[in-house]
Amino acid sequence: MKKAVFLPVILALAATADFSFAQADSNDASIRAGRAIATSSCIVCHTLSPDQAIKPLYGGKAPPFAEIANRPGTSRESLLAFLNSPHWNDPTLPIKPGPMLLISQREKSDVAGYILSLRKAQ
Repeated sequence: MKKAVFLPVILALAATADFSFAQADSNDASIRAGRAIATSSCIVCHTLSPDQAIKPLYGGKAPPFAEIANRPGTSRESLLAFLNSPHWNDPTLPIKPGPMLLISQREKSDVAGYILSLRKAQ
């Protein structure tokens, strides 16, 4: 009788544990994907990390990702809204679409996740 009562509880706990591990793995993969996309697209203007070997080609006028991540109003929603709008604002350069207009919504979400992963613990 006791086995019949505990088995559903054990199965429920196991299912929950498996889901949380899968979600963590998925989140880590998303962050890694976001970093890869940022490295190929955003590094031209932004500093992705303080220890990066290649400095931004356009003189680092754009804020570093760590600074963006630690702004009080930064959220996934605010980052996605920004990434979905053109933000090429250097008048000395030819006007053309920023690289964020050329990537998918999933990729933008990965980049937003990567930026948020740089947030310092409060």
